[in-house]
Amino acid sequence: MGRTSSKINKRLEDIIRGNTLPRCSASKAKKADSGAGGPAYEPVCRLDRNICHMSEFDSLSESLDKFSDVDPCNDSGFYEQTGSITGDLNESLNSSLTTVQELPGILPLRPLYFEVPGDNMVRSREEVMDKLKNLMKEQRGAVITGTSGAGKTSILLDMVVNSHFGRPSSPVSDFYKNVVGYHFMHHQDPASLDLAQVLHSLAAQLTQHPALTAYRQHLLDRPDLAAMLSKQALRKNPGESLVKAILDPLRQLYKEDMIEVDQAIILIDGLDEQPVNSDSRSASIAEFFSSTCLKFPKWLKLILTHRSNRTELTQLMGLPYVNLDLDEEDIIEYIESRIFTEQRIMSNIVYTDERRKNRLLVKLVNFITEHADGSFLYAKLILDLIAGGQLIIKSESFSAVPHNLKEVFTLLLNLRFPSVSSFATVSQIFSASLASTRPRSLAQIYRILEFEHGFNRFKQEYSKVANLLVTRSDGSLMFLHREFSDWLQDPSNKFHSSPLDIMHNKFVGYFSSLQVTSTNKTLDFIYHLAHCTAFEQTGELVTSADKKFLFLTYKVDDPTLNKVNDMAESVSFMDQKCLDLLKLALKTKSSS
Repeated sequence: MGRTSSKINKRLEDIIRGNTLPRCSASKAKKADSGAGGPAYEPVCRLDRNICHMSEFDSLSESLDKFSDVDPCNDSGFYEQTGSITGDLNESLNSSLTTVQELPGILPLRPLYFEVPGDNMVRSREEVMDKLKNLMKEQRGAVITGTSGAGKTSILLDMVVNSHFGRPSSPVSDFYKNVVGYHFMHHQDPASLDLAQVLHSLAAQLTQHPALTAYRQHLLDRPDLAAMLSKQALRKNPGESLVKAILDPLRQLYKEDMIEVDQAIILIDGLDEQPVNSDSRSASIAEFFSSTCLKFPKWLKLILTHRSNRTELTQLMGLPYVNLDLDEEDIIEYIESRIFTEQRIMSNIVYTDERRKNRLLVKLVNFITEHADGSFLYAKLILDLIAGGQLIIKSESFSAVPHNLKEVFTLLLNLRFPSVSSFATVSQIFSASLASTRPRSLAQIYRILEFEHGFNRFKQEYSKVANLLVTRSDGSLMFLHREFSDWLQDPSNKFHSSPLDIMHNKFVGYFSSLQVTSTNKTLDFIYHLAHCTAFEQTGELVTSADKKFLFLTYKVDDPTLNKVNDMAESVSFMDQKCLDLLKLALKTKSSS
């Protein structure tokens, strides 16, 4: 309290006497004007892509044609490699790679596409970075833990932004240049939860790093090793492929002094991210690295993250923990820096008594810090509400200020939707996004829901929650944070999403109008078909299960079903219902 109070007194004096806002040294995030919604921070990780945004389309028909044959779905969260092909958007990309593989000097490796859903970078965590730098000198790596919203992803994101992969504007520091690979797991993104795709993507990044050109050349000289890094080979034997095609070559090249860094770092975020509709498979990636981390050369480090209550995921690795929950200093500095550098926040803190203004500010900082409980997400959203004028601070009771994230989300939606009917369309958009196996574009959701009032009206409704269900640069939608998507599924919440089985019915109707020929579409179709209720009618001789497998065999040909069967068990959302339906369809096909 004493440190905070004296700091606030000094800053208040600067503001009142000089009538200026002091610079903030604590937060290094760039500010961006976000209009009435309050100040935002630029998503510094987002790189330019040759993909149109929804707002760039002149007409509905053009937008629907643009997205009708593209699933912006098999790529995940946060970054795009310069000059690389971004993910398995559809089968045509896969077929085009067959030609690429035959070209000399080009490896058949592609990194996944990652992008932060929203303004994830709130500040630089210099003390945490210092701890990591010291640990990397003596340890094989480190595990960053913290409560949900504590900034674990932001820390790794900061490292990637400042590395070779992020195109930093200033020269890369010795620590950041050691980042040779990264992966961000996300529960909405099945590609990011597939071990084979994780390893394939990391291998691609390793070959693109300027310090590992010798490794790239080694794979070009040894096509047998490059073949071990295909997704098919990685699904069959990931451990053998990791050791023989990645670790052993790197170890040998390092001994021969052909690796141009003394230490290298691989970042993996979100080991505790759970696959959609499955309780058992997310740990497979954590278990894999737990069983293989001791095989890594000592100079090749791992920095991993997960929530504080999931230490069982990494306890066998023997790596030191960096617990963000134990340090309040960072979040206090973030809160103070925003209050004293953003005029819109200060203007919405009303002093009823000039003599008590210092005390009010001290108590506000302490209130947000206490209720944040380590969550930067809570602190950011509260400060955004104050900056936008939705919260006016008038007294020390803070009776109108939400006490936790659930209350924050409730307030955000209450402000935008005063009645149940006004929330109806957005509720369906949320529900479709929750039911989907992967991020979808707004145009796709429009078609799935069969909205009757035109696409322009649909876009207007979506715009009310565009900062909660964020449009990524590939046009797909992703929830701002997992805390929000989990909250939407809480039955006690007044904005609880529509029953997902109804949405599965709508997805089945959507896929029934398409040609289901690619593996991605087939996997999605099987998932929604297995979970829909559209075929459940009483008093009929043909069972619902029979109708479903008959419909599946009608829509999808034998070669595609067999191809899907080879990879089904490695896909995060393919639960037992889906596998049983696929098995029944294949059995019927083979016996006919």
